[in-house]
Amino acid sequence: MREGCIVGLLICCALLFAGNAGAALYTWVDEKGVTHISDAPVAQEDDGTKLKTHHTERDDIVWFDCRESMQRARIAAVEYLEQREGWPTVPDVSRQTKHIQNMLDSRVDHAFEARLPDDVVKKAGCTSGQQEVKVRTEPDIKNPKQCRITKVELGRKKFSPAACMKGKKP
Repeated sequence: MREGCIVGLLICCALLFAGNAGAALYTWVDEKGVTHISDAPVAQEDDGTKLKTHHTERDDIVWFDCRESMQRARIAAVEYLEQREGWPTVPDVSRQTKHIQNMLDSRVDHAFEARLPDDVVKKAGCTSGQQEVKVRTEPDIKNPKQCRITKVELGRKKFSPAACMKGKKP
């Protein structure tokens, strides 16, 4: 009798947790730079502005050889600008500006500069502009030679000449 109750309890627990196995995963960075991961989206910040979230289905995680980290990060930056920011042309992400490796957990942060679309630059009254895109990769705990992309976010916009942006918002 007692063994039957234990088996029944284990089956109930398994069914309870099985429902969340394919749930969506949302990541976002707050104003202090802290990364949060949740199974529920966050709609807006305290000031009412929407947060940019990167939504990933857990089953869709793409693992790749860690030696491809920079190339995969560059591709992720281009896809982010095209799909999430709606850039009308293929982004020119030709320059990597940072490559920082965290020695404690082996994650790698890449930062790229993408040339802003001409219409955005002209609207700002400038001659050129760049958008920074940050991409984080980290290795698999069980197989450290396999990595995945865990975060993609926008950094700062820079315009040239710097004086062109006085009193304007892009």
